[in-house]
Amino acid sequence: MSWQTFKDNILRVANNPDGIPDIDTIADLYATEYDAAIKRGTDTVNGVSLRQGNVDAMREVFKSALQQGLSSTSPYDLVGAMGPGVIAYWTGAQLNQYPIPKIPAVGSTQNISVTSNVVINPGIWSPFIPSPPTVEPDFKMTAEDIAVKQAEKVVADEAAAAGDSTAAEYSSLLATEIEFSEYTSTPIPPADPPKPRFVEKKIIYASDSEFTDTNPSFTSGPIGQRIVQAATLDIGIMETGTKANNGAGKNYGGGKVNGVNGELPPGQYGRIDAMMKLAGLDNPAKVQASGEGYYWCAGAVTAWWKSAGLKTPPGSAGCTNWAAWAKKNGVYSKVPAVGAAVLYGTPEHHIGIVAAVVDGKIITIEGNTGGGGFNRNGCGCFKKQVNPSRVSGYVLPDEKLLQK
Repeated sequence: MSWQTFKDNILRVANNPDGIPDIDTIADLYATEYDAAIKRGTDTVNGVSLRQGNVDAMREVFKSALQQGLSSTSPYDLVGAMGPGVIAYWTGAQLNQYPIPKIPAVGSTQNISVTSNVVINPGIWSPFIPSPPTVEPDFKMTAEDIAVKQAEKVVADEAAAAGDSTAAEYSSLLATEIEFSEYTSTPIPPADPPKPRFVEKKIIYASDSEFTDTNPSFTSGPIGQRIVQAATLDIGIMETGTKANNGAGKNYGGGKVNGVNGELPPGQYGRIDAMMKLAGLDNPAKVQASGEGYYWCAGAVTAWWKSAGLKTPPGSAGCTNWAAWAKKNGVYSKVPAVGAAVLYGTPEHHIGIVAAVVDGKIITIEGNTGGGGFNRNGCGCFKKQVNPSRVSGYVLPDEKLLQK
């Protein structure tokens, strides 16, 4: 009954979108109605009710989640993004002191009083798992696809010969795809973005710089969820030169264009360049010297892990480096987990992160990969479905890797 009341009160406002002035109203509604619903009930063991939860923290997390949803150009998991708000509400929450919780010996509560009923373990929030594609993916490449890969490999080989180790790994990826005539992973066609039910009068969007810091930008929720949140913000960025060259981008740029992720004009510093800076590489200098930046799949994963507060491999932004580091630190696995880095090939030559595992299908977010209508591997950041035969292992986002 309590949750039915919650639902009725939410729908009463949601069904009248013209009467909703701004995001703050919705965030406050969800937070206060959740608080009221919880306080109408009790715990199932002792019948103790809640005295106080952190409504203010919940409201702020909800507001942030709603703002990100409005700026998202791809399917957005609003419930998953609001989940950390529930954790925030229960962190340090206080239950009422009566009735006194039961203890093993019957009647032994007679001379006992309760001075503190503080919640010390708020639990975890499992992120919403996106639905798998409705059409079973076809990883097979056509003769035309193979020709595109062969041309792409020539360029990568030239960069590798000039000393670019990221290009050497990329060339190895292309060689494997050409040999087996199969893609490593295939894009998941994006659904139509949801239309907002209300209009926000004034929104201040987070800048890209807030998600390229070495300090964690996401501090709530399980580690894997934080990684996926960071990666989701980058879906849709595309390398400069992608559209002009039929998908053959220049490994730099990528960022907001009129508020939407896409391709930046030539010469403009972008998200891809910021990712490579976090991975220890000077992408603009590489562009100035050769006309193209570094291949950046590992740089993207580095940025997403750092945004979630995790340590990443020192040294070069390479896939083999990630694999060696994972094995050394005891976080290498053959089993996927949400937020884990997924490694392709032996030796490793491509990397992304696991966004979800659905009915045995592995959904990823990858940088320096194909999508957006282009069949070249390295044109942008997209959500993909994995060809499991190409996976060599996973790097788990273990708590022991958290930055101190």
